[in-house]
Amino acid sequence: MSTSVNCKPDHSSAVTMQRQLRQLLVQLHTPVGDQSPVSSTGSESADPETTAAWGNRASTGSGVELITQGGSADSVYPVSDFVQLAIAAAVAEVVEMRRAVWNASGAAQVERMPATRWCSHSVYPIGWELPSSWDAFAGDYCAEDGWIRLHTNAAHHRQAALQVLGQPTDQRELQHRVSRWQASELEAAVVAAGGAAARMMSCNQWQDHVQGRAVNTEPIIAWQQRGRVESGDDLLRFATPQRPLQGVRVLDLTRVLAGPVSTRFLAALGADVLRIDPPDWQEEGNTLEMTLGKRCAGLDLRRPDDRACFETLLASAHVLVHGYRRDALAGLGFDEVARLRANPDLIDVALNAYGWSGPWSKRRGFDSLV
Repeated sequence: MSTSVNCKPDHSSAVTMQRQLRQLLVQLHTPVGDQSPVSSTGSESADPETTAAWGNRASTGSGVELITQGGSADSVYPVSDFVQLAIAAAVAEVVEMRRAVWNASGAAQVERMPATRWCSHSVYPIGWELPSSWDAFAGDYCAEDGWIRLHTNAAHHRQAALQVLGQPTDQRELQHRVSRWQASELEAAVVAAGGAAARMMSCNQWQDHVQGRAVNTEPIIAWQQRGRVESGDDLLRFATPQRPLQGVRVLDLTRVLAGPVSTRFLAALGADVLRIDPPDWQEEGNTLEMTLGKRCAGLDLRRPDDRACFETLLASAHVLVHGYRRDALAGLGFDEVARLRANPDLIDVALNAYGWSGPWSKRRGFDSLV
């Protein structure tokens, strides 16, 4: 995923983070049998080079120590290394903020085991069951020439996929119909119908794909200063070293996992996070995990009253985080210029599934597809 932010930090930690995360992303494309840091059992282990690289950075004043013992995701890729380093990147920013604002001393530790658990469930019901995160038709299907993944959790995405495939009534019938298609042709047909699907590619195939090449030219985090930058006195007047984002108002226009996890992290630091979804949007399987510490509301930005309400919220927010397709908010009249006009001091954070350049930059995407 790619991110665009409309303010620029005054220190070099973000640049260092991007370099370390970029190195680890290269490893994430290297499965067992090549040079991935995995154990002989097929479960990944901590990568000494990654730990050493981060250790060098810690010695220069980041104030974060990696505890690499224990904990590993069930993957042939170094997912736990990436998760731990990504969380450490965010924690390092908090350490720097505490030092700069309150002259707070002390280092932080990011342990591998809890970091890995960040990717799993934290809610374990007793006497009841969590709703499934997946629709009955969502999943991987074998096409005539390879595999394809259909994402059908949203009702309109499900309708698009089933319409293309002739309205199958169950997964078995769906698999039979998928098997008659070339994977790339089915992917294109589902996307054209307004659905979400992705043909499965090898790492080399993606690197050679036109969109893969486009994404590889982009930074992990792109910083752009487009508006004014507040001094911070007003923004942090309610903040404390224990809750450094207390009083910071965040509008959360994200869905499913990537965006909601990032805003959940802000809420954990004390931010006042308001998640806004269309009134008919349902994520029953993710709601408990992804709305922790947040308030939630429903707005239909096609309705005048709801638009006016959103404009008021936007004008009073400090941060906007949105994960819609690149042109989705623009189609509703809230493009980048309109958002900046409504709130010149807004910190605008955008996540876009397939990056900001290339032919797929406006394509629908979810974590399970990218």
